[in-house]
Amino acid sequence: MPLSSGISRRNFLAVSGAVLGASHLAAHAGTTPPSSSAIESLPILSAQSRPFTNVERQTRIEHARELMTQNKIDAIILANSTSSSVYFANLHLYGGERLWALVLPARSKSFLVCPAFEEGRAHELLLPALSRTIATSSPGKKTKALSLFSVAA
Repeated sequence: MPLSSGISRRNFLAVSGAVLGASHLAAHAGTTPPSSSAIESLPILSAQSRPFTNVERQTRIEHARELMTQNKIDAIILANSTSSSVYFANLHLYGGERLWALVLPARSKSFLVCPAFEEGRAHELLLPALSRTIATSSPGKKTKALSLFSVAA
């Protein structure tokens, strides 16, 4: 039977996958996964969790700087929305198509790079953060750096 009967490969694969998934679910319906008494006896530790402090984040940055120096790395650039920018400085960089970057140099202060028109938003982001400087840039213009503040340890 030729494929011109109205069944495309895509539809065939979609229907086949649905049938396979449904048969798998039907075969395992009503069964419970095996549980271990060791897992059930583990204590619930969520009440002991606490947010990281700026001192802990500063320690992370200092440790990263030591490793950079040992490995002859000049800087780490954490661009746009990386989880590392949260790990090091509690910054959520939602830059979209434009560059937002947290720069962690091995031998100088950390700074944030963002578009010039986002400078106000950068100041808002940095109020609770560790970074001390913002570098803004516009197409065709020099980059400028603004010192913000120093976080007391």
